[in-house]
Parts: sequence; structure tokens; C-alpha cells
Amino acid sequence: MQRGISRRSFMQSAAMAGAGLLAGSSAASAAAVERRPILDRFSDLRRHFAFEYYPWYRNDPWEHWPEGGHHPPADFGSNYVPALGLYDSRSTKVMEQHARWIAETLMDVMAAHDIHVAFYVEPYADDHAQHYARDLMYLVRNYGDRRRWDCFLLLERADGSSGPVFKSFRTILLPTGTDCHGATSPVGDYAADDVWRRQTDTIRELLRRDFDHLTLLADSSQVARTQAGGFDGIALFDNYVSPDVWPLHAQNCASRDLLFSFQVNPGFDSIVFPHDEPNSCYVPPAFAPGGGVYDWSRAPDRVLAENASRSRIVDSFQT
Repeated sequence: MQRGISRRSFMQSAAMAGAGLLAGSSAASAAAVERRPILDRFSDLRRHFAFEYYPWYRNDPWEHWPEGGHHPPADFGSNYVPALGLYDSRSTKVMEQHARWIAETLMDVMAAHDIHVAFYVEPYADDHAQHYARDLMYLVRNYGDRRRWDCFLLLERADGSSGPVFKSFRTILLPTGTDCHGATSPVGDYAADDVWRRQTDTIRELLRRDFDHLTLLADSSQVARTQAGGFDGIALFDNYVSPDVWPLHAQNCASRDLLFSFQVNPGFDSIVFPHDEPNSCYVPPAFAPGGGVYDWSRAPDRVLAENASRSRIVDSFQT
């Protein structure tokens, strides 16, 4: 940011120069706000529907397409053939096409398509928890400040306040794990709740003058530990957590005044990885929903799997 200009001042001036300020009544009671139609409560409702966009694949050299012992391009690690072929997630043309498809659904997750970006913070080393605040500041400076906040998602709440949202993966973990042989070993990237609390407190202090609020979400159903770690709520990543148990997780969060976020998803399917090691604990992941076993070379089985996935999407929306 330009010296002497705070992030808050810059974004307020940018909003005024762009579209003007939307006025809202601060005198309305919380109960009255809840009774208002959702379209009236949020001026940026599109921003509240987000796509998870994972730049996972490469094709020069191949990355992830060969998983499971496959040899692309003729043989690749997926039960499905993408409409764009074996694409490279770094390709500008690929990202532009994906952005068009995302925008056409009238949901929002890249500036040319009016798509704003929030970040899912992945673990990259066993000590990633120790650098959580530093990592979020890197994202704010490099993708917010340096780009003059052109497409960094600042989510607006019903009261008109706004701020960034960060989801994180592998945050609230158990300290040890036990394998199929009963052997217990430490979880390498486990971090105690107080470690996370120091990091969440640090990032809030660093950004407290810049935004109305900062929303930090953990991928955990352990609400007590999520709260102890200083997170604002949960955002479950696991597609095996089916919609029928979402109300329970939501109730648990509400009881502690935590936010909750569940992802509309088609279930889960994975290629089978070859495991020839003796005494391996590897078990091929089950198809979700339903746990059915499908022969992907048979058209009827592919239709059954497709229908099962469609049913999960419907259940997700209806829940």
C-alpha cells in the first residue's frame, strides 16, 4: 500500500469512486434483520456463493494426471475425461474458461469475470501452524495490496461490515494416529490449540485497523477445539461428511456462537492406487454417496454413479 494510506481508507475511497456507498439502517434490531428477505439483507449476495477452485494439474511435465501408476496422455489417473482434456491448471486459457463457467452459474468464488478470490490455506510443512499469521499477511500484501484489491474477496455481512475470509486445511488435528496393526505414532503436523490461538490472535491484531472483521475457518467438527484455537467457525472439506449430519454440526456451532460452512458436492470418487508393500494398511476409498462399486468400463454403471452423484448435489442444496 502507498505509505500513509491505510487499507481501510484505500478500500473506502475505491468503493466511493466506483459505485457509491450503499446506505443501511443501523437502528434495525437483529430480529428485524433476520426477518428481511435474504436478497435485501446482502448487497453482495453473489459473493456468498463460492466455488472451490484447486489448481491441481500440470501437463508439462505431468503432475497428478499420472497418479495411481498411470501414463498420460493415453492412460491417466481419473475415471472421468475433462471437457478441456488433460489440461494444465496454470494455463491462462484454462483459467479463463473455468472462470466463464463459474460466472455463468450465477455463483461467485478473477477480475475480468467479476469473480473475487478467497484463499484456502493448505499445509506445506509439518510446522505450518507456526507460520499461519505470517502466511495470511503474505496473501493480504501480495494479492490484496499489490493488486489494489481488485478481486480479493471481502465478504459483506448483513450489517454492512466486511472483511476477508480464510479457510484452512489440517488445522485441528489429533496428536497421534493408530494404524490398522494397532501401532500408534505422532501426527507430524499436529499443533496444540494454544499454538493456533497465538497465531489467530496475532493476525487479528495485525489487521484490526484494516477491516471490520476477519473470518478464520477451520476444517474441523471439534467445535470446542475450534473455538479454543481462536477460529470463527468451521468449513468442512471432507465429502464423506454427508448432508444428513450437517444439522448436528450446525447446532453444535450455533451453541458456541461459531460460524459453519458446508460444501455442495457430488460425493467422492478416487482411482485405486497400487500398493504392493507387505502389510500395507491401504484400503481403496469407497465411492460416495452409497458406497457402490462400479465397473467404469460399463455404460450402465457409469450412469448409476452419475445419478448417485447428482443425488448428493441435490441433497446438499436441500439441506
